[in-house]
Amino acid sequence: MKYTTTEPSKYCPTSLRFGTVPTALQMRMLPRTGALALFVVLLSACATPQTKAPSVSIIDAEREAEAQRRLVVQRLVGDQTRLMGIAHRLLIAGADLCGQDVRPIYGFAALSSYSFDEELWPAARSFGIGDLPTISNVLPGSGAEAAGLQTSDVIKQIGTWKVPAGKASLEKATEKIDAHRASSLPLSMVVARAGSDVAIELNGEPACAYSIDIGTGNAVNAYADGERIVIEQGMMRFVESDEELGLVIGHELAHNAMGHMSSVRRNELLGGAVGLLLDVGLAVATAGIYADSSFTKAGMNVGAGSFSVEFEQEADYVGMYFLQRAGYDISDAPNFWRRMAVENPDSIEMRTSHPTTPERFMGLQGAIREIEGKAESGVSLLPEMKTKP
Repeated sequence: MKYTTTEPSKYCPTSLRFGTVPTALQMRMLPRTGALALFVVLLSACATPQTKAPSVSIIDAEREAEAQRRLVVQRLVGDQTRLMGIAHRLLIAGADLCGQDVRPIYGFAALSSYSFDEELWPAARSFGIGDLPTISNVLPGSGAEAAGLQTSDVIKQIGTWKVPAGKASLEKATEKIDAHRASSLPLSMVVARAGSDVAIELNGEPACAYSIDIGTGNAVNAYADGERIVIEQGMMRFVESDEELGLVIGHELAHNAMGHMSSVRRNELLGGAVGLLLDVGLAVATAGIYADSSFTKAGMNVGAGSFSVEFEQEADYVGMYFLQRAGYDISDAPNFWRRMAVENPDSIEMRTSHPTTPERFMGLQGAIREIEGKAESGVSLLPEMKTKP
């Protein structure tokens, strides 16, 4: 229905017509009908497009949406394949740097449609990634390849345990495989392939016992928690080469291998204990008037931040050994921190929980000189440890 401004309309309050005096009923109607009429008039005054753009049908737009969802799945699977290939090399080559945190690694990755956001489930299934764990990657030269495992194989059974259907099937299968890694026995599985069941027996290689996953965040970031490593999607986009991605993984591996997370927790508890003594002392001294935990919380924060910069420097240093031992070229590694400085200029000067980017650049250069010197002289590629007093 069209509104005009050339003649009165029954849909407009009388008070809006030629300045006539409104009745009491019209006055009550004015807040609602008057506001609506004013809204329509204002909308009609809005600027409109001046060209005739081609129309897009809902059906065509949905077809394109499906194609774009397939591209998203393709990229996510490609990221996982890339990350796994680099991480596999570092985990195996650096096994003796990880102390007791070593377990067999088999060289395959699995996904299910539920690994993706719900709107991507149909796209994942179009690539053959079903609701049960589906092999998405088999690394060349790995135990999985030697056993004959193939991409698109569907894991039906691990040992005597049958993989259940449902959204948690991949998680439960992963837990079973992780539990088996504590033994020295080969991993037995039954997979579905082209309508037939195939028995597979895989032998693993000793590797650092940390899982490495891709996060969902767009920040240029990665982190380790003592048991696993997460590389955010933003970091996957930022790294320009396998060497740079290996540098990031090696750094996080070093955090776990050097026990930094447990050290941070110990420092946090120690700082909290000191703060607790102050809180209790004040409560006693004020006969209960002071009843707060401010010093405990402050002490925990101070403790957790103690040696944070030094832990990061150590992870940079030890991470370079992981990278070299895996056979990557380390000569250009320091330039990663120049690129990071361009991405985040504050990091050139800011030294809070992390070293500045100039310090990290120079630190990696020093590590390269040390590692190359050892390689040339045939000395074992092991980080230099402090002499205990």
